[in-house]
Amino acid sequence: MADLTQNLSKANSTFLKIAAISTGIVAVFGLYSFYKNNIWSPTIKIDSIDYNKGIAYLTINGKPFVLRGESSYLIAYDWGVRFGTSIQPNGQRYFDRIEVLKRNLVHKVLKNKDEVHSFTGSEEGIVHGVWGVPASAGFDVFQDKSFTGDEKNFWNNAFNDTKSNLVVKGFADEE
Repeated sequence: MADLTQNLSKANSTFLKIAAISTGIVAVFGLYSFYKNNIWSPTIKIDSIDYNKGIAYLTINGKPFVLRGESSYLIAYDWGVRFGTSIQPNGQRYFDRIEVLKRNLVHKVLKNKDEVHSFTGSEEGIVHGVWGVPASAGFDVFQDKSFTGDEKNFWNNAFNDTKSNLVVKGFADEE
């Protein structure tokens, strides 16, 4: 009977050692997986892009990569990369940006094609490319232009029409 309890005690001790080691391995793997999915992000360098053909030559984490067409490509873990598309008025789709994906959702837009008529571009692309405002006009749509003038004549001054009969309600000259 003493041999049986001694054997069970040794088996129990061995089982506990194996359980502790396997728990440690699972914990290390879980920490690594958490780091790769939530903290780490890939480094992507754009070497060249041909939007018309849908081909981009990238360097992802130091390795060359060719991005083609309308597919999403998995980089590592939850991260991916793809061409972003926009729709022209005639319904045709075209490539106009490169997007970095996290869990298949757009995390960041790496590069936009500025000369394409798209509202995903920069201010310069919108003002000059979409609206057709010449660069010499000095137009800045996103600059905060706080009002510092005469509120009574604000609308007349805004439209450079100081001789009009436009009267802002509540600010008419009282005679």
